[in-house]
Amino acid sequence: MSYAYRQRKKRTTREQRHAATRQTDALSPWLGEKLTRRHYNQMRLADQREERMRKQAAILSKWRSRFGV
Repeated sequence: MSYAYRQRKKRTTREQRHAATRQTDALSPWLGEKLTRRHYNQMRLADQREERMRKQAAILSKWRSRFGV
C-alpha cells in the first residue's frame, strides 16, 4: 500500500467519525444531553435489531396464517 493511499484512507475514516459526531449533536436537543459516539452507535444497533425482529415476526405470521398453525 502506498503512503498516499494510507493517508487518504485515514482521512476518510476521520471524516466519517466527525460526521457521526455531527449527527449525534443534531439529535442531542431532543435527548437533553450530549451523546457520546458509543451511545449513539448502541442506539442505532438496537434500532436495527428491532427492525430485523419486526421483519422476522411479519414473515413468521404470514407463513403461520398461510398454513393455519
